[in-house]
Amino acid sequence: MKTLFQISHLALLITVSSSPWAVTIAPTPLSPPNITTNIPWNAGFGGVSDIEAAYNNGRRQEETQLGIAVNTLGTLDLPVQATWDIMTDDAKALLILNEERQDRAGMQADVIGFPFAGIESHVDNITKNYGDLLHDTDTTGHSQPSGDGNIDSPFIRINQDLDIGSSCHEFLARAENLAYFAGSGNIPLPLERAIYNFIYDDANSGWGHREAALLQQETLSQVGNLWGFNDNNTSSFNEGFLGVYVRSSSDYKPFGSSFNYGSVVVLNIFDPVQTPTNCHYNPTLDHTEVNPTTISNNAEVPTLIVPDNTWMQIGVNTAPGTGSTVTDILADDITGVYNTDWAVYRYQTSINDYQLVNLTDTMLPGVGYWLIQKTGNPVTIDMPNSSSGVYVTYTPACSSLEGCFEIPLQVNPTATQWQMVSYPFRTSRDINLIKIVTTSGNCSTGCTLSEAADEGLVSDRVWHYDTGSYPTASTLDPWDGAWIAILPAADGLSPKMLIPATSQILL
Repeated sequence: MKTLFQISHLALLITVSSSPWAVTIAPTPLSPPNITTNIPWNAGFGGVSDIEAAYNNGRRQEETQLGIAVNTLGTLDLPVQATWDIMTDDAKALLILNEERQDRAGMQADVIGFPFAGIESHVDNITKNYGDLLHDTDTTGHSQPSGDGNIDSPFIRINQDLDIGSSCHEFLARAENLAYFAGSGNIPLPLERAIYNFIYDDANSGWGHREAALLQQETLSQVGNLWGFNDNNTSSFNEGFLGVYVRSSSDYKPFGSSFNYGSVVVLNIFDPVQTPTNCHYNPTLDHTEVNPTTISNNAEVPTLIVPDNTWMQIGVNTAPGTGSTVTDILADDITGVYNTDWAVYRYQTSINDYQLVNLTDTMLPGVGYWLIQKTGNPVTIDMPNSSSGVYVTYTPACSSLEGCFEIPLQVNPTATQWQMVSYPFRTSRDINLIKIVTTSGNCSTGCTLSEAADEGLVSDRVWHYDTGSYPTASTLDPWDGAWIAILPAADGLSPKMLIPATSQILL
């Protein structure tokens, strides 16, 4: 194997410094405020691009109505159409609702924007059974089949469930959202439009559907009463379970025979108790599984210019899967023979040496790579259309409202261990927002790099190679690879690096 790179990173000196930067959590997460007038869906019904356009218009109009700065609510970014088409209704609903909840964090004091924890099978079954009942009886409303809210209601349906009813849930001011569509043919995007209407076009219902969709610990209609999610089951960084069901057919005609096609959408929310006794919760889809920082198209991911005959320390911003091999990401942009005209290496911490990466190997987010090309000209590389955003996790140690990408750090109990990591997102991030978390000790709830260095766990900085030198990085940018040093004192603590998915930080 050709030796193309002279290792020089081990000459770096590790220094430490203190930092007062810390994270605290607001004591009572508030629900976002209601808007003043309806914002109708203002896009087509073709697919992902129309969904994003409608929701993002809704966000801009909401900012105007509430008198907050433009882009305070960010933008809704969904997976590419091919991915969206194969997602379940549960996954679609969980993703959109949590994006809407989390992106409102910080819009006013104490609005933190916690996501729903996930889909739970018993709640899901309640929505399905009730949706089928409405469909099969051509009815609407929350109190079927009797029509009497004292006999049939969403609260009663949840209470009567043998696995999650009675003492297995907390009181909530809201429990169920319903939406109906009728027309002369197939109803496009019923789920996506239903959630949109719940949040942006709900004045006729007194914004009750919006409050249910965005509900946090304190409700808007009963300010001062903690009749939202108690946030006391498992993680304190997410709120309650969700159930979703959509049924559409030519047999559903709740508004009469003048319409020959109908859709019903049912959404139920549920707050599990802190200490369940004889409760049988069965989460089937966790919010971390459907909250990637998604890539809608190639244009949203910055391209990278690779000079001729220059080593570059890089990383990728795509989840493992379709479109993530060396061939997928690089070979479509770099011509020539691999390992002659261009090559990719990674640093293997298990042997503390470099290894050539095969063309068929997956390029992993969070892993740093060395790339060189000798084609005689600069080359521009981009991400393939089939790429998708990386998946994030939500832990108390994570400082971001959008979750964090976790990188396990390798430890040598007898010597400093150098590890080449990479930045997995498509917008830049300040180094000071990175956290180190351990399984025990003073960093078990998360430390900044400086704080972790004071504990003797890691270096207080990372280094990104730049045309022959290693300046200390103050930010990490898309495509960046970098070195970090893990110290022997971290042995037995399973350290991880947490890179926040957004600069919007819990304060």
